[in-house]
Amino acid sequence: MIIGDQAAHFTNIREYCAELLRTNSGSSVLLNVVMANLPIEEIERPERTLCPLFQRLYVCLDACKKGFVACRPFIGVDACHLKGHYGGQLMTAVATDPNNQLFPLTFAIVEVEMKDSWAWFILKLISDINASSKRRLTFISNQQKGLIPTFEELMPGVDHRLCVRHLYNNSKKKHPGLILRDIFWRIATATYYKQWDRAMKELRSVSTQAIEWVSGHSPSQWCKHAFSVYPKCDSLTNNMCESFNLVILDSREKLVIHLVEDLRLYLMRKFQSCKDQMMKSKDELCKVTRKKLEKNINSSGNWMSTWAGDDKFEVHCGAMLFIVDLIDKSFTCRRWDLVGVPCCHAISCIFFYKKEPVEPYVNECLKMQTYAACYEPMVMPMNGPDMWEGIGFELVGPPGRPKKHRKRDVDEQRPQSSKLEEI
Repeated sequence: MIIGDQAAHFTNIREYCAELLRTNSGSSVLLNVVMANLPIEEIERPERTLCPLFQRLYVCLDACKKGFVACRPFIGVDACHLKGHYGGQLMTAVATDPNNQLFPLTFAIVEVEMKDSWAWFILKLISDINASSKRRLTFISNQQKGLIPTFEELMPGVDHRLCVRHLYNNSKKKHPGLILRDIFWRIATATYYKQWDRAMKELRSVSTQAIEWVSGHSPSQWCKHAFSVYPKCDSLTNNMCESFNLVILDSREKLVIHLVEDLRLYLMRKFQSCKDQMMKSKDELCKVTRKKLEKNINSSGNWMSTWAGDDKFEVHCGAMLFIVDLIDKSFTCRRWDLVGVPCCHAISCIFFYKKEPVEPYVNECLKMQTYAACYEPMVMPMNGPDMWEGIGFELVGPPGRPKKHRKRDVDEQRPQSSKLEEI
């Protein structure tokens, strides 16, 4: 009684899409339908009225397109199961805002997770965000079925990271143990080559099978020392997508229009809430960036710096020795390069020789001014179903329910019923 007629729910989906486009001008709302695959005798029945069936729906709001321009070019993609009567998958793309919080970009409801649906989703995603940002992008995923070959075909050479947590979960099935786990994470978190090489040699001395498995994955996909520095994000996990899936957990049980409405309202509240936080803050830096910077400042006292001239320094602590260049805002350990926040080694040079504040050395993508630009657009409100205008197209029917049993061959014996035959 609360949900209503589930099959009739899909008859309003065209009007809903039209209203969403009318109120949020500039958004991308794409509805795919298919014709029912019926026998010819069913199609030719006089009383049979055929209508297209729902297949896929893609939504990218205009506010998300514009807000992404101020985000770092780092995108996580993921898919999760829908728990409603008709099943399906929800594909999502989530970016990271200047405060290191999740920034939902786009989502799509598809029939099943496979190469064809991933290619359809990725092409729409690239078309929307590249039209507004024109930047080189970095993706991270959980090795979903069909996604890796999709990237290889559509965007050969794209910067594509793999979630290290999922990668390790696959590794520990064949190579368990706490020692191997610790070495694995030291390999992933090493920020420069020699540190990574030492961890690899340690793994080789412990397990030759594990080193073969690890060598089967490119370091640029899961090791910090090989990451590109342009995204200013050294994330090893796809936590932003996992967090978004948790936010929409209850909504995944709802029908299509109700699910999309929950996501739209969530985005509307999030944009306005972030604007309120921005108005209350008087800091130059975002909250998460400030905490990270304070932590590095507290650790900078352990390092001694020597000025070489022209804003070049040598810093050391015991046997460890690195080079800092304040002009290029780079450091041989690559921590500053990867995240855009001065590390403790660079701060020791800025404080003790330059006598300057550290904030100007933080990358612009992590400052409050960029955060304000990220949430400046507005997710516009919508009217209810009573106010939706008919658009004159034929009605859309519900998709077929997903099969619960696999398709058997003609000559394959079927399982016998557990019920006793009546005598």
